Order: sequence, then structure tokens, then C-alpha cells
Amino acid sequence: MPKRITDSLKIDKKKFDKLGGFDALLDIDSKFFIEPRLLLSIQNEEFKSAAQKIKSTFKKVITHLGKSKRTDDSNWIRAKELFSFHEPVGIGIGYSKNSTSGRGLSGKNTEKILFAAKSIIDQGIKDTEIFELITIFSGKGIGIDFVSDMFASIIYDELLLYSENIFSKFNVPTQEIEYNNNIYNLPINPFNKKQIVIVPKHILKDIPISSKILSKNYSIRKQILQIIKGTASKKINISKKKKNSKKIKVLPLHKNEIQNILMRNPSLLKNLIQTYKSIKAEAYDFNEDPTGEYLWYEISKEFCNNLPSLKNRIIVGQESSSFYKIILESCNHFKHLLENKNYFDILFDKNNNKPKPEGVVQRIFETAISLYLEKNNIDIAPESHTGRGSIDFKLSRGSNLKVLVELKLSHNNKILNGLSKQLMVYGKAEKTNMLVYIIIDFGTKHSKLTKFKEGLPAIKQEIKKLPEIIYVDASKKLTGSKL
Repeated sequence: MPKRITDSLKIDKKKFDKLGGFDALLDIDSKFFIEPRLLLSIQNEEFKSAAQKIKSTFKKVITHLGKSKRTDDSNWIRAKELFSFHEPVGIGIGYSKNSTSGRGLSGKNTEKILFAAKSIIDQGIKDTEIFELITIFSGKGIGIDFVSDMFASIIYDELLLYSENIFSKFNVPTQEIEYNNNIYNLPINPFNKKQIVIVPKHILKDIPISSKILSKNYSIRKQILQIIKGTASKKINISKKKKNSKKIKVLPLHKNEIQNILMRNPSLLKNLIQTYKSIKAEAYDFNEDPTGEYLWYEISKEFCNNLPSLKNRIIVGQESSSFYKIILESCNHFKHLLENKNYFDILFDKNNNKPKPEGVVQRIFETAISLYLEKNNIDIAPESHTGRGSIDFKLSRGSNLKVLVELKLSHNNKILNGLSKQLMVYGKAEKTNMLVYIIIDFGTKHSKLTKFKEGLPAIKQEIKKLPEIIYVDASKKLTGSKL
């Protein structure tokens, strides 16, 4: 079951939040990333030299790459040494679903980035910001989580000191952690037995500026289109422009193609870097939480507190059927609260009024049901591997009692296959016919629910016993005062 730092260590949540630290989950990563530009404005004493430390590291790499003539000379080797970063253990941010440790940067990935950087430097561009934009320059395989982990690795000493200072204000057990010949006293994560590291919320974003840079510069997009027009015309869709509109949509230009174009056009590179420098960096708004990536946990706990006590119990001699009834009752309580207690609002993005991503809805379900079922000694394993793929949830008690639950949003294009292909196959792999298929219907024009229901008769002819299908009406409803 997901647990935040404050819950696991029994820390006062309000006091912790006032200190500005990110209350990370301890068993899975949260999809946030370090924005290096925000280090320039952070007020915490521990990070007063962090931005300069990053800039200094990149300057040294640029100097050695500029002098290098071959990949085996001393300057290249030194640049590679400077640009090899360890795994930032325990930071709790990024894309990992089964870990809270970051990823190091070495080997082939380091070489790929250095080759790209060398090409840029040889064109006379020596801005340290090129390393903040490496997701654009380095082609496939280098994502924003890699870049965020790179920054975390460079300022890892500062993160450890910051974490130690925050934890010292609470009565929590700690262990001595040695890093760079320094000793830090930090609590240990019960899930992976490694140190818990706190990242300041002030330096976090849901998507770094570097990932949005091309959409921010109309001139660069237009020039890219002009360069590739004809040779890649099949891959480009220039949307019709309304009067006084400058909207151009490029679909689906691959990352490597953009990289090749930029590398051959120094003026575009310089323009891109200047645009990046001019954009104001703003931290993620954790209070409003527009993506739903943070507050779902608190919402889920509140959600669980409103669930009534289970009526069903495990009955001796009827363990399998009574266990299944408990799971169905739990899922139907989840349905009841969304449909009848105005909890549907938690599934919509406050900024654009659109449904939140499927992963966020799954997390809300997981946390709510986890808190509910743990009192009944029932385990829930998210994204459990069946041998034929990953099921959304496996709920079990011992080795013999298990129910598989798959949750889909009604606008998911694979809503029908999720039932006929995924869930049924996973059930065979787990040797259970106790299956539940939950469909969250937002009532939008993109809903595939009608097609799903039309396709059910054909599936019924192929399958002896259909899984239990639970439809959840999560469409926005008028409150009593507006009816």
C-alpha cells in the first residue's frame, strides 16, 4: 500500500509541509522532476550554491570536450568522468513504478550525450544550458527523468543535508549514511532499506521547461517545417490557421529527426537556447495539483474514511465465494461514493475540467481499497505480474484466495480488449476465475462505452463465465442547490 514519508514515520503533516519538503511516497515514484532554473531562486541555506555547482560542472565538461580531438584522448576521458553520475538514492521522483531511487548516468547514455554536446560545442555554442536541453539534443533514450536524476546527483550532498535538517526537527529514528566523506543522519525507507531523501517542493515541476521549449517558439517550429517540407511531408500535419493565429501542429516528428535538424542548423540551436533562457521558471502548484499527481493520496484517505464497514466475512467451507463477495462489496462501495456522494469531482482536473489520467484514478482506487481491506487481512498488489503481463490489481489472502481487478476509463481505446484479451488471459495465468472489470465512465463525447456494450454479446459467446463488470458513472453532476 502506498505510504507517504509523514504517514510512515508518523510525522506531523502540517509541520512538515510548512518546512517546504516534498512528502514523497516511499514505495513508488511520484511524477515530478527537478527544474534546475528554480535553484536560482530557492531560499534554503543548504542550496545557496547549488545552481553554481551545476553550472561549474557543465563548464568543466564543455572545456574538455572543446579541447578533445578523439574519443580516446585525455580530454574526452576527463569529460566522461565528469559527466558520469551516480544513482540518486531515495529521492522518490521520476517515472519508476516499483522503486523510489533514481537512475545513474553512465556508459552508453553518457557517450550519447557527450557526442551530441561535442557537435554543438564545435559549432561555437558553449552555453551550459545545452545540458539542460539534452532531451532534445541526444535523441531517443534520454528522457526527462534521466536529466532530473542528473541534477539530483550533482546536488546530492545538498539534498542529504537538507533532509537531515528537516528530519532533525522530528523525533524519528535515523541511521548514519556516509556520502562523499560526509556523515548524514537519515531515516530508512521500510520498503527498500535505503535512506529517505527529501526534495524541496520549490524546485519541482510536473514537466520541465526543456520539454516544452519547442512549443514555446513559433519561429523554430516554422523553420523546422520549412527544412523538412517535402522529405517528410507525410509525417507533417499543418493545421489550418485561423486569422491572426500562429498555431502550427507537427505530427509525429520523431525525436531523432528534430535532433538532426537542430544539429545541422546552428542558428536554430542558438535561438532555442535563448528561448529557454527567457522563459520564467515556476514551481508546481501542489495546493491546486492540476495534474492530480499529488493530492490523490490525501483524497483517497478521506475517501476510505467514508466507507462503511464490510457486511461480508470469510465463511469457513465457503472461503472462495465469500472472499469474492468481500471484494465485490468493496468495489461497489467505491462505485457508490463516486456516484452518490459527489466524490466524482476528485477525478477531474481543476484547470481544464478534463478527466484525470487513468493512472491517477487507479491510484485513488488502490489507496482507498488498500486502507479498507488491510483491516480484513487482504493484500492488494498493484500492477502484479501474472506471467502473461501485468494486471492492474491482485487482491489476495494467502496463496489460494485471489481476485484480479482491471480498471479502465470509458474513453480508453482498449476498453473491449481489456476484458476479452487482458483480464481473461491474466485469470488463466493466475488460475482464478474470480475477476472484476471496473469501467469509469466520465460521460464525455470520447466515451467508448456504447461500443463496449455492443461488443459484449460476442464475448459472451466465447467465454463461459464473464468477469463481474462494474460500471461507475463518474460524470459531473449538478449539486442539489443547482437542480
